[in-house]
Amino acid sequence: MPELPEVESVRKSLEISLEDVGLARIDSLFPGVLTFCPTLAEARLPAKFLGADRRGKMLALRFQGEQTLLVHLRMTGRLYFPNGEEPLLPHTHVLLHLDDQRTLAFSDPRRFGRLVWHVGTPFDRIPELNRLGPD
Repeated sequence: MPELPEVESVRKSLEISLEDVGLARIDSLFPGVLTFCPTLAEARLPAKFLGADRRGKMLALRFQGEQTLLVHLRMTGRLYFPNGEEPLLPHTHVLLHLDDQRTLAFSDPRRFGRLVWHVGTPFDRIPELNRLGPD
């Protein structure tokens, strides 16, 4: 399981890698790993990346239009940028297509990791984050 310093390293890396980038499309390759609150139809894409936060071991990628992607890596989850010429890593479940032609992929062999796309909920009122104690 990634420890808190590793999750913070992922957050910092994503904040640099996603600066001035927009999210164009989301593909869920395995049901249940990615959920939408309220629904995918409510997502307002493309959406510009605004920043990355961390609360406990939960990553929060914020996008314009009060949209947030929560990422919990759990035991074996990982985010990576696949090389376009090589096949995706095994157990890749979600693809986030960016407007700069890159893709951010989520892979998790055990399928314990979760991604939740929140639309229209202010960042400070997201239930999954508010349940966590002080950092």
